[in-house]
Amino acid sequence: MKLHKIALIDFDTDFFDKQYLNRIKSLTKKLIFVKELNIKKRNNLIKDASALLIRYSTSLDKAALDNTSNLKYIGASSIAVDQVDTKHAHEKGINITNIPGYSSNPIAEFVFGALIDHFRHLAESKKNVEQGDFTVHTEYKGWELAGKTFGIIGLGNIGKRVAEIALGFNMKVQYYSRTRKKDYEKMEVKYVPLEKLISTSNILGVFLELNNKTKNFVTEKYLNHIKKSTIVISTSHTDIFDFDALTKSLIENKFIFAQTYFDSISKEHRDRLHKSPNTILYPSIAIQTFETKKRQQEMVVNNLENFCRGKIINEVT
Repeated sequence: MKLHKIALIDFDTDFFDKQYLNRIKSLTKKLIFVKELNIKKRNNLIKDASALLIRYSTSLDKAALDNTSNLKYIGASSIAVDQVDTKHAHEKGINITNIPGYSSNPIAEFVFGALIDHFRHLAESKKNVEQGDFTVHTEYKGWELAGKTFGIIGLGNIGKRVAEIALGFNMKVQYYSRTRKKDYEKMEVKYVPLEKLISTSNILGVFLELNNKTKNFVTEKYLNHIKKSTIVISTSHTDIFDFDALTKSLIENKFIFAQTYFDSISKEHRDRLHKSPNTILYPSIAIQTFETKKRQQEMVVNNLENFCRGKIINEVT
């Protein structure tokens, strides 16, 4: 099936490598790039599109969907699709796909890079050497990961990869998830209730996708159970937390909080975290690898190709 029109929304024209762009072009009579900040103009450009490929930053609400006359497919270039009114899209018979698992490995690797940097003072000592100071300062003495307890909230694709790497460091790994993962429990990844997980972990990783069930999931009650020596590292949206309670805990020096996810996070949350003590912030670099970009393109295009063949894979239900 060849589509009438495909619109690539919020993508730079050089986002897709030539081979992937050519595969998209082969599926449609007309291909357009839409990077229009004015929503009314954008909606007018896509109103007759058969398929939309979107970034995580692309918002498609009920009004945008109702403005379309021929839309059959939305392909997200991300895992999360909370920026799309999926319920209304399904009511209109629009298929939605995402790309689960494409970024699990680089995010998990980043988590351990950040932890080792923190526990072993890598950035600080490297900076001193660059300034000509080769002294092994006593404050460089750090902590090993081996033997520490890593608590994982959300044993999805990212959480599973984090668990695998943690086991490789000879860490004790425990998790909380809405569904038990028996295959990982056989690997000595222990399931524990959430409150116990939070109160007994040396490192607490939060790897939840934001949706209606996970918004404000980590409440003040749970934050109050975190041990003072704990480092909390999150690759999730800040709305996973009771944000006021989180910043209050940081001001009160209750634990250390490391955050790397800032896509679609409000400026208010970003600025408040930036001003909070006991906070380590990174730009959204966890998925910035060459391999991730290739997987992302391949999965987006493969999803679209399968739709054109009459088969839906990686469907968002």
